[in-house]
Amino acid sequence: MDFKKSNRIAVKYKKITAIGLSIVFAPLVYFISIFSYIAIISYYPEHQFNQQKWNNNPEQRYELSTDIIESNMLIGKTRAEVVQLLGEDFYEYNPEHIAYILGFKPGIFSIDTDALDIIFKDNIVIKVKQHQT
Repeated sequence: MDFKKSNRIAVKYKKITAIGLSIVFAPLVYFISIFSYIAIISYYPEHQFNQQKWNNNPEQRYELSTDIIESNMLIGKTRAEVVQLLGEDFYEYNPEHIAYILGFKPGIFSIDTDALDIIFKDNIVIKVKQHQT
């Protein structure tokens, strides 16, 4: 008799433990799955700037933009040098500010294209930044 009673208690604790673990781990697994999905669809490779890739794949220029910005490769160049390197397909806000469309950067809330802004002072690049249009 004593064995049956202790067995019932053990089964009861197993059920309570299983329910408790389900309550704790189910939301945890759910959130990990959601964040993993977001990370996967937001990933894109970043490449060093390559003029041929820039010209041949205007929809994927966002892959090259980080290198352009972080390497400061445009800083100190004239407008003519920038146009020679990046091409004529830019939007001109004013003579001191032009932008190149980079394409749609992958992401869950990415509904607008990104643009590479190039700011000039006295016809020399002083700042390069990226933003969503």
